[in-house]
Amino acid sequence: MTRKVFNRRNILIGAVIVVGGGGMASALACRPDAESAALGEQLDRLRAALDDIVAPERIGRAYRAERGLSAVTAEFLDTPYLSMAAAYDCPAALRAHLRDQIRADFVAGDVVVADRFVVARSECILAALLA
Repeated sequence: MTRKVFNRRNILIGAVIVVGGGGMASALACRPDAESAALGEQLDRLRAALDDIVAPERIGRAYRAERGLSAVTAEFLDTPYLSMAAAYDCPAALRAHLRDQIRADFVAGDVVVADRFVVARSECILAALLA
């Protein structure tokens, strides 16, 4: 009697191993870059995050006019998930850190009205520095 090798259970287990292994490989590839200390390089990495912000130019302009560029830069350096996100080359890890910071802002009630948009302070900081 021969045994079926390709039954549903074996196929499902194989698929889980392949997907899980791929996820583990991408997680290992997305490690922070300790060499990226320069602020300009950090901001360049975060530029892709502007796609997730509604009207970043308007929000950035309004927030920059209200706070000033030096204050916005200091806020960026003092916001933990923003500076951690900037250390990642991997867009998925970068966006995950930014989502965590934005969520933390909303939970803490740290929101700003910038040019009639109610947004998290982290979004304002990014828009003011990058847009």
